[in-house]
Amino acid sequence: MRLDPLSLFDYETRAKQILPHNTWDFIAGGAKDSVTTRRNREALEAITIRPQFLRDVTQRDLSTSVLGQNISFPVMISPAGGHGFAHPDGELATAKAAGDSGTVMGLSTSSTHSIEDVARVATGPLWFQLYHCGEDMTTMLIRRAENAGFAAVCLTVDTPLASPKECDLRNDFQRPPHVQLG
Repeated sequence: MRLDPLSLFDYETRAKQILPHNTWDFIAGGAKDSVTTRRNREALEAITIRPQFLRDVTQRDLSTSVLGQNISFPVMISPAGGHGFAHPDGELATAKAAGDSGTVMGLSTSSTHSIEDVARVATGPLWFQLYHCGEDMTTMLIRRAENAGFAAVCLTVDTPLASPKECDLRNDFQRPPHVQLG
């Protein structure tokens, strides 16, 4: 039996087996009842790629640019907080992997490592995702991201109030004590 993951679904299955139940539910769950999460997955699964046969593929180039930022292929790391729930290196490892892959990493306001620590280890472009937290906090976070060399700020406007996840409420999820927010 092969143990190495072959697809993203294999990684998902492995993570569900390895992580504590509450941690897995926190990562996999969506806001409220997760309807949007399910619909997003269904929409992605409905996309088909139409192969074109008998084409010269000796020179392939997947690179593109997003808002003026050149990346090696059309995939970016979207901002999601709490990487440290799954691994102690958390967003530090994600930033290194994004740089190694030649793409952008979006760092969440809810990162388990500081803006500055992530910037120190990053080898690729960084964007900072911001939840507006009041004028003073927002200004401080933007200045920290700017001083750390982040190329962009991505303002999240769909969360004026926290939307509890039903799975987290059922599990009485608490941030693990060894994980701090950056």
